[in-house]
Amino acid sequence: MTVDTLPRLVLKRTLAAPRALVWNAWTDPAALARWWGPAGFSNPVCEFDARPGGAIRIDMMGPDGAIYPMDGRVEEIAPPGRLVFSCGALGPDGKRMFDVLNRLELEEDGAGTRLTLDVRVTAIHHPAAANHLPGMEAGWTASLECLEEACIQRKTVFGEFTLERRLAASPARVFAAFVTAEGKAAWFVAPADGWTTIERSLDCRVGGRERLVGRWPSGMTTDFDAVYQDVVPDRRIVYSYAMHVNAVRISVSLALIEIEPDGEGSKLTVTEHGAFLDGYDDAGSRRRGTSDLLDQLERSLAVV
Repeated sequence: MTVDTLPRLVLKRTLAAPRALVWNAWTDPAALARWWGPAGFSNPVCEFDARPGGAIRIDMMGPDGAIYPMDGRVEEIAPPGRLVFSCGALGPDGKRMFDVLNRLELEEDGAGTRLTLDVRVTAIHHPAAANHLPGMEAGWTASLECLEEACIQRKTVFGEFTLERRLAASPARVFAAFVTAEGKAAWFVAPADGWTTIERSLDCRVGGRERLVGRWPSGMTTDFDAVYQDVVPDRRIVYSYAMHVNAVRISVSLALIEIEPDGEGSKLTVTEHGAFLDGYDDAGSRRRGTSDLLDQLERSLAVV
């Protein structure tokens, strides 16, 4: 193919969402992961550095668990109306099979947004590209349908709960189970067989962070990302955290852990206030999951 005969397509949509929201859907990694790819696909890796020269990396996962990786970079960015980025699918050797230049224009249209996407293949590097390029228009059309759905503004739901445990361990031991890497690894983990830890870190001090990323047997990934706001030894821990599922942010929460002497043991009180985002239906699963974790904590403290 010559430059003049390489595939090109121009897609237009009018979205019933303000331009700022549509712009965010393209440039915020958590928002981008909600819609990128056809229906039924997810994006366990979704990285987008929204600045000139910023790196892009997205691993789409199909319903059968197959991974379709791509990389790219931001060429131009002028919020909230213009975005130019290059990208391309990666082959088994990790090299790009072809290059695509994407030009996105967003214009206000009353209360909505008029979207124009110009997609041009600029180079082909591998014969296997012939298997991908014929589906480019269908793939982008399906993705933009998912974008339209993702831009529907859904209500944020708030929830809160308080759980108590009386533990046969001193306040110092209970506190250590939350703030030391060894102590927390003994209980703060998914109870499912086959769950695999991808990343774990803990820095329990004011301003410190904690992260636990894991993959479930189904292929779903979960990401717990916390920042510690207040730490009083043997008495109190306060932290805020976000939860992501397949790189999509589903909630932001504030958690309070209180530890009190209780005879020869301790009374533990855990209180959480959470905002569940974009219509995500928690249906009590956060409370049940936290209760299960506290059961695991109690069992770990029983081992001397």
